[in-house]
Amino acid sequence: MFPKIMLLTTLIPIMIFGSGLSIYNTSYDTIQDSTNKLENSEKSAFYAVYSSYEGDRTGVMVKNLISDLITNADTYEDDFSKIPSLKIYDKIDYNNSDVEDAISPKTEKEFNQYVSNLNSMKNLVESKHTYNIELENRGDILEITLYY
Repeated sequence: MFPKIMLLTTLIPIMIFGSGLSIYNTSYDTIQDSTNKLENSEKSAFYAVYSSYEGDRTGVMVKNLISDLITNADTYEDDFSKIPSLKIYDKIDYNNSDVEDAISPKTEKEFNQYVSNLNSMKNLVESKHTYNIELENRGDILEITLYY
């Protein structure tokens, strides 16, 4: 009788541990799926902010977009992955000013240059002109392109 009790006292903890491990693995998969869905929802909401600017827009709307990008940069200063790039094509002279694209930063120095470039763009966009804005989702980075 003694060996049967020993066997049972050995098997019961193993069965409890095995059941717990199975429950953990099942729960972990469920939690990972929920986390991925939440991240995708956050990305969709994040990109939705800028999707309203897509298409032909007046200079006033372009300035609003750039203001939103500056505010966004201040909000996500510690998470560069949430700072979209803004590129300008068909650049006009802008009174002999060189306008540089505002590329999504990866360092603090690039962050400061990003905000500076956005401010330069904002000051040079003319309200009377019409611009075309395109959005492109490049993985985790949103790229906004402004055409004159």
